[in-house]
This record gives sequence, C-alpha cells and structure tokens, in this order.
Amino acid sequence: MEFSFCQKEGDSMSKKAKGKPWHSKEGTEHHDNSLCTEGKKIVQRLEGTGQKPLCQECGRLNRLP
Repeated sequence: MEFSFCQKEGDSMSKKAKGKPWHSKEGTEHHDNSLCTEGKKIVQRLEGTGQKPLCQECGRLNRLP
C-alpha cells in the first residue's frame, strides 16, 4: 500500500492511501483507496477490479494532492 502526505494551502495536511484494487461480488464498482467509506464496508473483498468501474469516492481521493 502506498501512503503519501502532501502539504495543502492553509498548512493543513491531506493523505492518500492507494493500494491494490478490490471489489465485492454484489457491488457494481471496484475500490483502490483504503480511505474510501464504501470500500471500507466490504467484508468479503475479492482481489482485482472485477471488470467494474472505479468508485467515484476512490477516484476523488486518488486525485487529492
């Protein structure tokens, strides 16, 4: 898992926690950021994308500086 800490304007800190993708059998999206609220809820994680699109929250978290 990759962690990076970035200085943002106003002296606040942000962090990213991008890792290997996972999905659930029932879900319609895959996740790759351990800070994702929905991704954290998946108890039985399956490795990989499952050929599903990336969840919007993971995408947003991944774009943070």
